[in-house]
Amino acid sequence: METGRQPGYEHRPRVAADHVELVGPEHRRLERVGEDERPPGLHEQPHGVGAQGGFVFRPTVGADGHGRTGGLIEEAVDRGAVGGIGDDDDSITPCRRRRHEGLDVRATSHDSDLHAGIVVGPWARGQCRGSRLGRRPYRRYRRGMGGAVSLVGEVIAIGDELVSGQRLDTNSRWISAELGVLGIPVRFHTTAADTLEAGIDAFRIACTRADVVIATGGLGPTADDLTRDVLAMVSGAPLEESPEALAIIESRFARRGVTMPASNRHQAAFPRGSRIIPNPHGTAPGIDVDVVLDGRSSRVFALPGVPAEMRVMWEHTVGPALVALRPGGGTIVQRRIKCFGAGESAIEARLPDLVRRGREPMVGITAHEATITLRIAAAGADEAACRAAIAGTESTIRACLGELVYGVEDDEVEDAALDAVLGAGATLAVAEIGTEGRVAALLAQAQGRRGHAVSGFIGGIVHPPGPDGMAADSLAADARRRFGATLAIGVGAARPGPESREVVDIVLVGDASTRRCEHVLGGGPLLAASRAAKTAVDLVRRETAQALGIRSR
Repeated sequence: METGRQPGYEHRPRVAADHVELVGPEHRRLERVGEDERPPGLHEQPHGVGAQGGFVFRPTVGADGHGRTGGLIEEAVDRGAVGGIGDDDDSITPCRRRRHEGLDVRATSHDSDLHAGIVVGPWARGQCRGSRLGRRPYRRYRRGMGGAVSLVGEVIAIGDELVSGQRLDTNSRWISAELGVLGIPVRFHTTAADTLEAGIDAFRIACTRADVVIATGGLGPTADDLTRDVLAMVSGAPLEESPEALAIIESRFARRGVTMPASNRHQAAFPRGSRIIPNPHGTAPGIDVDVVLDGRSSRVFALPGVPAEMRVMWEHTVGPALVALRPGGGTIVQRRIKCFGAGESAIEARLPDLVRRGREPMVGITAHEATITLRIAAAGADEAACRAAIAGTESTIRACLGELVYGVEDDEVEDAALDAVLGAGATLAVAEIGTEGRVAALLAQAQGRRGHAVSGFIGGIVHPPGPDGMAADSLAADARRRFGATLAIGVGAARPGPESREVVDIVLVGDASTRRCEHVLGGGPLLAASRAAKTAVDLVRRETAQALGIRSR
């Protein structure tokens, strides 16, 4: 669910290039913007199109002084296009729907390369701090501590779309990490097609070499969803319909005012003697079944392939069930430390003793889109003992890595950047070419995760004033002047760098000083732009105080 979004709103470009219609269930003021009211040069297009002004949507302010749509201000520019911030794509496509804090914006295609936007705030600073909505500071499992028994796990992903390469299997990676926290090492990942033969082979082989088998996919209502049938054949137990499960599935359709299709009835069938895994968010309950092959007993859990459904079912049912497989008492607690600004190998080199095998607490390291996550997992007699062990390791990590550490658990680097701006009582303007709108998009996402955290965004797509305007310094200075912001981040166009690699200049301009860095582009175009955007956001996180002349306490 997207925080702050109100369904039913969208900007629709009309025939006239200077008109935008707001459609929604509640009335909002739509005001004309004259030539004298616009920021200088914002609509001055070389081709003369769209230079007559546009409309600004201003959120209605409630009795509490808060904007009722999350504080979005959108300006229509350039042939009826609106927005220009919040792109999560590598290009702007005709009539692509874009989401900004409670509004759906439909934009036309255009040929500009420069994206500009502004974050104005703070006006609800009291609500800007603290953890993300729903975030837990620790992940906790209770488990048996008997060291004599060592369980081995295997993960199976089922789906033609996976074996054909049409979709990437992210479930198996997530499940393996969760099993690792529980002390269950994974030896194999298997991907199987949507056929009886492939499914039977995958489960039979897994059950001959693993104590715990976790499978995702194949639990839907269509003819090629065969996991239930496969498990019945592998376990030797016939399928039986569960009246309880059927009633739950029917009730989900009834709540939407829809009659359940006959094909969904098969989702209420389970191998005799198996246990039902409730699915709070979907129509496909999971299956928990014991399989005995060649004298070896394996516990098999089959879950839906939809990640959101699978993860909730894991948290509520599968994780606790796996903990109960081991005798005795005890607890496992996990904590994630998030880092940005150095590669995985460089960070590991700073922590040589912490990441070695067999260490307690265990520290694992993973990288995703240049963000490094250090996962600390401690086992102890109780939660307090685990947290004490984690605290010591976390202190060591922070001492070794310094400002590379930006947060914990689900924090993203843009969240930390937004906190830095709001904590300083500053405003931030964004002008970017080399990152194609991704910096503003990241900040918009951070705003959404914090609810009423920022008073507004002003967004537009403008043409650069010329070759000199492509430089990051010029972009940042111009954006700061136009929007009257205390800070501005500018990302210039890619330029030739060392060893035939392209470089993007990133500049943060403040009242006291200008902070800058260079980012060497690497990887494919999408990944390169994403990493550059994160680097720009990280510059805001690290250098806001210095740019504003605020002395650290």
